[in-house]
This record gives sequence, C-alpha cells and structure tokens, in this order.
Amino acid sequence: MKKPDRIKPVPGLDNNPADDGMVFGKSHPYITKAYPGAEKAAEKIAEKNFIKIEQKNLENWYKENMPEQIVGKFRARRFVVTRDDREIIINKTFYKEVAAHYKDDKYYLERLKLARLAHEWIKTAKHIGVEESRDHKDVKKFDIYEYEYKGVIYVLKCRLNSDGYFLHYMRRK
Repeated sequence: MKKPDRIKPVPGLDNNPADDGMVFGKSHPYITKAYPGAEKAAEKIAEKNFIKIEQKNLENWYKENMPEQIVGKFRARRFVVTRDDREIIINKTFYKEVAAHYKDDKYYLERLKLARLAHEWIKTAKHIGVEESRDHKDVKKFDIYEYEYKGVIYVLKCRLNSDGYFLHYMRRK
C-alpha cells in the first residue's frame, strides 16, 4: 500500500520547537517581513524571559535541595559546610544575592547556574584574604575565597556577623 503524501508545513512552521527552541522558523513572515532591528528586539525579550526562568530554576533548586535544620526554636533550610575551624552557612539569602546583582553582566546566567555548586566549592576554596565591611553595618568582616572551575577563577565572599559565617556572594574573577 502506498504511503500518503506528507503535507508540507506552512512557511515558518517547518521547524520543531523541541529541537531548536524556536516557535517560528526563519522562513516565517514574522521574521522575513519584520522591520529592521526586530530580531535584536526579539532576542532581548527572549533573553529577559530566559533569565527569569533561570532565576526561578535557581529558587526552586535551593528550596528542594537545602537540608532542613533546627536553628534555635525554628526550622531553617540551609547548607552548613565545615572547613578549617569554622562552619560556613549557606542559606537562601546567598542565592537571592547572586540573582539580584549585576544582571547586566555578561556572565550573569552562568553565575545563576553555578551558584548551585557553591556549597561544594567553599569546602576546598583557597582563602585569599580578608576585607573590611564598608556598606554592611552588621558585618564585622568578609573572608574572601577563590575556587577554580574549568579554568575560570570564581570569588566566594563570606560575611561574619553576630550569627556566624555566611556565604554572601559569588562572582567570576
């Protein structure tokens, strides 16, 4: 029996969004007849949406992966990493700091993804110095660490306040 002829897709719908992430292909009139600069505008919108998705992914990740502990009379989700003579606490504030700062940095999306590794990195990161607090009145000092990952150096900043040592921030050097 002869197979039926395939129906040719409409121009612009001839791609598979599951493969290329594009709803409309390059042959769609939205693209071929677009005004000059429309592609850049669409890319900007797509990037902003992608950033929001990655921020939400990070938030979901830490909510699902941080162990729950009793802290005083309360339950708290946090990683507690023991290194040298101190415990470094990583709580949701760290992930919120990473997501909140330097959104225009070209490495922002990378930092959102790599923040999930911070609780592992801080265990063996190299202590490189101490920084006095300028803008945080409750912080006594910051300990600065470096960790190399795939040939790139990342700086991890821990803050010391009256509640202990907390991983405060992470950035690419």
